[in-house]
Amino acid sequence: MTNHITTLLSRLRAAIPAIPDEYHRTSIRLAIAEIEHLERVGVVRGRMYPAPPEPKEALADLAKRAANRVMTPDEVYEQKRSFVRGQFGMAHPEMSLEEVQESVDRALPPLSRQPTKT
Repeated sequence: MTNHITTLLSRLRAAIPAIPDEYHRTSIRLAIAEIEHLERVGVVRGRMYPAPPEPKEALADLAKRAANRVMTPDEVYEQKRSFVRGQFGMAHPEMSLEEVQESVDRALPPLSRQPTKT
């Protein structure tokens, strides 16, 4: 922590016992916790946003694996159902999620309810 933030926090902590009512003591404790949190995420040091997470390599590896992955026919079908569900829900905002799901199930039954092909 920076010097002025450390000084501020120590002064706030020192003032807590002298405050007569619990409401204001609790308010100061909450302020201390908020300042500590903002210091941890970097806002107090002048940055608006926390520093990005360090391991970007893991995300790049996942993107490469996803680019080379071939979806199974069942996964493609479920993705289509998901797309239709989303589009249908946006086109009919007056319908509840359950009604949208029932309509999609009638048009594109889930794989578990489809007759098996022999």
